[in-house]
Amino acid sequence: MSSVAQPIAFRSVKVQKITSSGTYTPSPGILYAWVRQVGGGGGGGGANGAFAQGGGGGAGGYEEGIFTAAQLGASQTVSIGAAGAAGTSAGGTGGTGGTTSFGALLSCTGGAGGVGSTSGSGASASGGAGGVGSNGDVSAQGQGGGAATSANSVAVTISGFGGSSPFGAGGIAIRGATGAGNAGQGHGAGGSGAIGTNSAGGAGTAGYVIIHEFCLGV
Repeated sequence: MSSVAQPIAFRSVKVQKITSSGTYTPSPGILYAWVRQVGGGGGGGGANGAFAQGGGGGAGGYEEGIFTAAQLGASQTVSIGAAGAAGTSAGGTGGTGGTTSFGALLSCTGGAGGVGSTSGSGASASGGAGGVGSNGDVSAQGQGGGAATSANSVAVTISGFGGSSPFGAGGIAIRGATGAGNAGQGHGAGGSGAIGTNSAGGAGTAGYVIIHEFCLGV
């Protein structure tokens, strides 16, 4: 009589959350892991001038994949993408977020910074593009930052919002005469742009990796 191999069932699920670069070591008895990650969010653009406004920073790219114990090996080097710096109060463009990587298995670029501005007069400052993911089972581009608009009136001067990621909300847009941008929240989100004179944009937030491990042991 022929025999049929029985599937191996996991007995526990463990979660590792990684917020700083380092080495990931799989838990004992791991069968496979579901890995999700996001790149760093871009910074919002600064503003320096009457009715000037900055665009919002883009969110980091998203990527996920399922890997066997053999693919994970003894360890994987994890690099967490840095947060994009806020655009300076001189009207500087926001910094681009850093790339998050999980060994050679997954990679996500960071969101681009929002464009800064030193002029109003109906001008607009574009938001930064979202980052992109690669190598995994599911890839998604991060939400782009919002463009800022002005029409020679404080009442309609609005900065660009920051792009949101699956793990964090983008900075809220600013409206009024003068104000600094809002930083992103959580992980991989973009900061919003600033408006008015001598106002810095909001910073983005750093990338993130979360790993659900399916293991034999408890």
